[in-house]
Amino acid sequence: MCIRDSYNEEGTGLGPTLEFYTLVAQELRNPEKGLWRSGNDESLFPAPLKPEIIHQDKSRGITRKNSQARAELNKTYQIFKMMGTLVARSIIDERVMDFPLNPVFWDLVLRKPVSLKDIAKVDEGIAKTLGELQEIVNKKKEIENDKAMSKEDKRIAMNKILYKDARLEDLSLTFTFPGYEDIETIPNGLNEIVDLSNVEKYVQSVFNY
Repeated sequence: MCIRDSYNEEGTGLGPTLEFYTLVAQELRNPEKGLWRSGNDESLFPAPLKPEIIHQDKSRGITRKNSQARAELNKTYQIFKMMGTLVARSIIDERVMDFPLNPVFWDLVLRKPVSLKDIAKVDEGIAKTLGELQEIVNKKKEIENDKAMSKEDKRIAMNKILYKDARLEDLSLTFTFPGYEDIETIPNGLNEIVDLSNVEKYVQSVFNY
């Protein structure tokens, strides 16, 4: 590998190669680029994309906003594509990069199954909240499937299902990604309040995002 340094001088060998990997890894980890989300530790996991990027292809109208979103999306794809090439090259060169990718990200890249429990490796706070909401989903299903209960008994039992002593709809929780209030997990999610009827949908939307 031949590398040209900041002094416009070419170099080969271990030194320039290690410096190249170090500098590129530092630049890719730069928080200002917005590529990574903050989590439990310093491991790297991709940040969620903004809603105009996710949903712009569903719009039939061609607007300047959509054009900009498409350009931003393509740029992000190219950066991650280049990143994959760089990591592969470092493996071939047997060089260690200071690029601590989160193990859950590796699982997704390798198309391994990921569960709600794995979210804790990325963000313990989100994992805890989703786990608690999933317990509500499970309680709701138990009541719905209890053939010994009358409709009235089920209604009363449903009304007793609370999240930290509050009804879900009183929390003003919407279909947005936790920590990113401007990112909707479903179209028009900012205007959909989470309640007992759609809490399972909310958990799945955040997990799939």
